[in-house]
Amino acid sequence: MVVTVDDPDDGLAVDSWSGVGPAVYAYVALHPSGQPGKSGTDLKAPETRVIGDRFPLVDSLMQSGTMWYCFRMDTVFQSTGAFIENRYCFDLNDAVLTPGDSIFYFFGAENMVGERTYWSRGHHGQGTGFTTTELGEILQSPMEFTILPAGGYRRGGDILYVDGSDGLGGPAQLYFDQTFAALGIRHMVDRFDVLGPSSSVDNGLASRVSDVLTQIAGCYQTVVWNTGDLSTGLLGDGTKHRKKSNDYGLLYEFIDQHTNGPGLYLSGDDLCKDWVESDGSNAIALRSDYMNFNLVGGDQVVLGEPVSPTLTSSAESFFSDPSADTLIVYGGCPGINQFDVLLPTGMALTQFAYPNGSGSGVISQSRTNTAGDTARVVLSGFGYEAIHDRLVGFPTARVEHLRDILTWLKNSTPDPTGAGLPPVYVNFLGDAAPNPFNPTTTIKYSISERGRVSLRVYNVAGQLVRTLVDEVQTPREDGFSVEWDGTNNAGENVSSGVYFCRLVTTRFKSTKKLVLLK
Repeated sequence: MVVTVDDPDDGLAVDSWSGVGPAVYAYVALHPSGQPGKSGTDLKAPETRVIGDRFPLVDSLMQSGTMWYCFRMDTVFQSTGAFIENRYCFDLNDAVLTPGDSIFYFFGAENMVGERTYWSRGHHGQGTGFTTTELGEILQSPMEFTILPAGGYRRGGDILYVDGSDGLGGPAQLYFDQTFAALGIRHMVDRFDVLGPSSSVDNGLASRVSDVLTQIAGCYQTVVWNTGDLSTGLLGDGTKHRKKSNDYGLLYEFIDQHTNGPGLYLSGDDLCKDWVESDGSNAIALRSDYMNFNLVGGDQVVLGEPVSPTLTSSAESFFSDPSADTLIVYGGCPGINQFDVLLPTGMALTQFAYPNGSGSGVISQSRTNTAGDTARVVLSGFGYEAIHDRLVGFPTARVEHLRDILTWLKNSTPDPTGAGLPPVYVNFLGDAAPNPFNPTTTIKYSISERGRVSLRVYNVAGQLVRTLVDEVQTPREDGFSVEWDGTNNAGENVSSGVYFCRLVTTRFKSTKKLVLLK
């Protein structure tokens, strides 16, 4: 783990426990804490702390039944021995980790005047994450990763979802989680997050797997991989010109050598364009043997298609209603989402075509692999999160779309159109209305699970102006609505200007801009 930390005004303090090193910390919690089979201790007991350690444990705290350990981070050094300014790192002891563990973490730092600040990108966080001085707020939205094979596999699941746009590329993970929940299989799906996806560092799935047949093919029948609306840092092909992790090689071995009906679903706005441009041998082989296609173009609008096209299923489609099935793909506006347009070749078939005839948006292919079993692949020229509703009577278009794909890939899922499905609550912070406002505005939000919720207003300097909500809440079908009257916590009217409303709840945070005009 590596982070950039700086305080240009007051400077960083020195760690008070060891008396050396920066006051920059990694806070880590391990779940389940008592899982047997570890070759090391449960992280590291405070009484065994050694000042000479590069990453000493300096504190621990119990919060809501979870033990958090605070480790001092160290300066990042180059191979020449020179340090990199403002860059700090931490390495967790692998001996305490076993498959099924989930690691939750966030970072903190203290400056020379004793102010401690925390940072997290959050469970469903976007972009650069958020910073706060409130420990309780950061504890509600830590980052996390899981050691595979994880709980889904141990509960009988056989699907691995790879979030190739983790923290970026739209709210893909949130939508996948909602869909898995609606299908009744969320507890059976394992997830791998590609951290820092757009930076093209070696964080792909292949960089963490040493034996594909044992660790991936031996546990999972289907891999679902989404890269959202990212245009760089997608699947690695193992060459020095691209991401070093050989993700295409991993997927080729998974599809080619699996002995029990392997399935693969790939989606992303520029994934197909990136794939075609790759000169890695495994990328070429996967396209040649198991997904035959050419790229018509990397932007459907340039080819004369709508910004938000309504795709229609083909006659040979495996989707629910081949004769009349349609799919809306929402692109926002030109330049934001640029969907790939595909031309199936060889054994590949069109599943959904663009309305103006430029090509296909979703294609599929099945064939016998080297192991003598049937391998199936679905490829989409747009990110899964771009799919929008279009039929009355279905929970969501995304649910039906993924259900049909998983069924064709030979994964059994419940019928989302059946009666008695539990409601699927979502984490969401809506835009304030009116905005700009004077004197009051209404803020609507919803939460996906019971937990402590905070809704606070900050000024442009990051100072707390008003706490609107700070309590434990339970999800409601109609969500929540809160009014802000333009006053601070002291009941005083605030001045005209820009403010920010931040919602933080269990593993979720979101911020919206407010403008007060008088």
